Amino acid sequence: MDAADRAINAISAMFLLKSGQIEKGIDVMNVFVKDCGYDLDIHDNQTIWFEQMSGRAHYEAGNLRESLKQFNHVITHLEHMQ
Repeated sequence: MDAADRAINAISAMFLLKSGQIEKGIDVMNVFVKDCGYDLDIHDNQTIWFEQMSGRAHYEAGNLRESLKQFNHVITHLEHMQ
């Protein structure tokens, strides 16, 4: 997979989350920040779609604590936008 193609990586991460492969999806999304030399993480970039999808994947896997954590990131981003 071409690590430089953000569109393909984002789509790959989305389908990995939909299929329940949460850790792989997170690893694919971390390419955007970790390999670019930033000190930020995926939440600092306000990728709301990813956090929402990740929250849903964790919920479906029965990991309610992590699901709530992801949804709280979404709420925080939306509050900052007001």
